[in-house]
Amino acid sequence: MLIINCDIDCNTNKCTLCGNQYGSCNVKVNCIADIMVSEKDFYGENGEQKIRPGTELKRMLAKMGFQTKHTGCKCNDHAKKMDYLEQAHPGWCEDNIDTICGWLEVEAKKRRLPFIKTAAVFLIKRAIKKAYKR
Repeated sequence: MLIINCDIDCNTNKCTLCGNQYGSCNVKVNCIADIMVSEKDFYGENGEQKIRPGTELKRMLAKMGFQTKHTGCKCNDHAKKMDYLEQAHPGWCEDNIDTICGWLEVEAKKRRLPFIKTAAVFLIKRAIKKAYKR
């Protein structure tokens, strides 16, 4: 079973993945979304993940010079969540583009980089499309 933590929005104290409400955004708790798909369903017979839009987005950003080794970067966690939830619930990434844009915007602000939502939406949609072509 793959284990992911809830991604709690500090404005609402609500997990953006499973919707659970918490008293604070400073809690680390396993997301109930992780019980919705088994590891066998998430990986193909050769050990490769079947659908990986988060991994695709991370690759695309890396090609543009954005690295995931930045201090405090949650990019790898978010890529894993995107991959996992898209596999568990096909269409999750498309339905949650605003959430994914929010993750990118927070990271851009941490790095003091400009953020253009239109460009982010384009990259996310392109990553989803590429993930389904593989």
